[in-house]
Amino acid sequence: MSREIKFRFWDIKCEIMIKSGSSEIYISDTGETWDYVYDSYEEFLTRNKTVAIMQYTGVKDKNDVEIYEGDIIQGDIMHDNRFLGTMGVVVYDKNQGSFANKNCSGLGLMHKLYHIKVIGNVFDNPEIFIDDPELLNINPE
Repeated sequence: MSREIKFRFWDIKCEIMIKSGSSEIYISDTGETWDYVYDSYEEFLTRNKTVAIMQYTGVKDKNDVEIYEGDIIQGDIMHDNRFLGTMGVVVYDKNQGSFANKNCSGLGLMHKLYHIKVIGNVFDNPEIFIDDPELLNINPE
């Protein structure tokens, strides 16, 4: 079984989200981003240092919205045979080799969440975590 590999980008300068396929942004094997530039004389690649890259998790929320790294999600976890609400930021957990839900309790694997709903992302909605700005870092070590 395979999953769709795609990305979206946050343009740090312009403060806009760019969906995969809507721009001429390329990602190198080393993770660098490049813009494809057209001018009247030639076409060339130029290094782009003003975008944050977010990968699609391969999962959609309960409203059929694609979930990406950096999304802020709400969901439920099962504890003692009852659902408990939780909220966090989607990150990639290198130790588990999986996408995770990062919140004040740490990292929880996304596949253990139920009723997931995307409520924003760390770039458009940082005010959601105003009391805990460390949660806005989508590249945990």
